[in-house]
Amino acid sequence: AGWASPNRLAGLRFVPPLAVAFHHSPVSEGRSVRFEAAAGVPVRAAAAGRVSNIRSSSGNAIVVIDHGAGVTTSYVGFCGPAPAGGTRLARGEAFAEVCPGDDGPGLFTFSITGPEGPVQTLRYLRGPVAE
Repeated sequence: AGWASPNRLAGLRFVPPLAVAFHHSPVSEGRSVRFEAAAGVPVRAAAAGRVSNIRSSSGNAIVVIDHGAGVTTSYVGFCGPAPAGGTRLARGEAFAEVCPGDDGPGLFTFSITGPEGPVQTLRYLRGPVAE
């Protein structure tokens, strides 16, 4: 349904941006994955790359990391100052924290975009990650 061919990202795998067992709690929303996590859990770069875009949508900060070859990852739902544009991040490097939820855990959304457009993010995540 408009998703990029999985063959264009063959062999690529990303670490989950949160150190939680993502196979139990995320809800697939098409191309993105939503995590529930306690406030303050570190948000980590899924792969090495450079911060290419920082913006806001509906009051949420969004960071986009460019991993080269037309592959980017997007992070929504974090607290604290966003890394500056151009900042290089290592795979697994923490750059923010999950925000508190209104009445429970914080919500955090992660997605991967390939050279041909959005992909089904769950297909490219390694895990689960030990809590």
